[in-house]
Amino acid sequence: PKDSIGWVSDLIKFDTKYVNIVNYVFSSTACVENIDTAKRIFDKDRVRLVTLDGDLIESSGSITGGFYKKRDDNRFGQDIERLERENQELEKEIERLETELSRLSKDEVKSESISSEVRKIKFDDRMKKFRERRKELYENRLNMLQKINEIKIERARSEARFENIKFQWEKYTGWEKKLGDFLNHKEGHLRERQKYLVLKIEELGPINLKATEEFDSLIKDFEAFKEKFDKIVEEKNIIASSVLEIEGKRKEVFSLALSRIVKGFKEIWTDLTNGESDLKLENPDNLESGLVISASPSGKKLLNLDAMSGGEKTLTALAFLFAIQRYKPCPFYILDEADAALDKSNSQKLGDLIKKHSKSTQFILISHNDEIIKSADQVYGISMEDGESKIIAVKLPEN
Repeated sequence: PKDSIGWVSDLIKFDTKYVNIVNYVFSSTACVENIDTAKRIFDKDRVRLVTLDGDLIESSGSITGGFYKKRDDNRFGQDIERLERENQELEKEIERLETELSRLSKDEVKSESISSEVRKIKFDDRMKKFRERRKELYENRLNMLQKINEIKIERARSEARFENIKFQWEKYTGWEKKLGDFLNHKEGHLRERQKYLVLKIEELGPINLKATEEFDSLIKDFEAFKEKFDKIVEEKNIIASSVLEIEGKRKEVFSLALSRIVKGFKEIWTDLTNGESDLKLENPDNLESGLVISASPSGKKLLNLDAMSGGEKTLTALAFLFAIQRYKPCPFYILDEADAALDKSNSQKLGDLIKKHSKSTQFILISHNDEIIKSADQVYGISMEDGESKIIAVKLPEN
């Protein structure tokens, strides 16, 4: 920029192998004489500026200050040692002069008895010179002590600046890895990249200064929703686990009930027909699947229910009904002409089966079949007489 000394990257000395790093860090920073010049340039060109005194104006407008002079611990140490040696020598000289002065004072007392005026004048001159010399040495000593204090203060300031710079340096330690391939790019490429990034930043438009507050608010809402979501997921998992447990128990209870019903069905079918029978699920792993019923009278092939005759279907259905009743009995059963498709022989078998189970359960049958009626303990006859239903009850004798 106009009135500046130049770009910092062009003013400092460095090893050429670090040219990419130096250009990347300092090529956009201009060096100026003082802070007033920097402010004047910054009003026209918003670039990064640094003064010879170490004041730094960022392109954003923030200003940091701090004069830094390279620390030379050896120089400070040497100056302090030299001044301390001189101070010791001055102290020795002062002690010597004070001893000499004391001696001369004694000589002064003795000289009072000497009448020679010439010796007294010479003595006064010597005393005057010694006093002046002592005063000079004291002044030199005070000056030395003051210089030592000033050097110590400067040393402390330099150490503080050094620690500050060291802290700043440690903040940027490891940037070589972060920069990555940028270290291998040439200056022109990096400048083009810089222009591209500046354009992208400008495209973003004005900065929303409340974005941080809005983000914090959204984070709080998100965490609250996440907490609720996690709680719902936890409850869902508990419910799912309970469902699985219930489903397992359901399957266990169903399997137990089915096994007992299958056993009862086979026993009842054998009593009815002296044949074979079987009950099973279409899909053993799915309790909602259909039930496959297979049965055959003695001497016949085992058939599914759909391939049986009407009488065989009736006997099979009744055997299944009594198998369920045997597993979980009901107080009573009503059968409405369940024997309609049965012949005399099978009707007699059904009557015997009902008679056998009527010891623990009550059966009410509607039937026109004599064989079934013979097996009953109590018969109620219904007839029409003069347009009215008449009931006749007959208690049959026990066999």
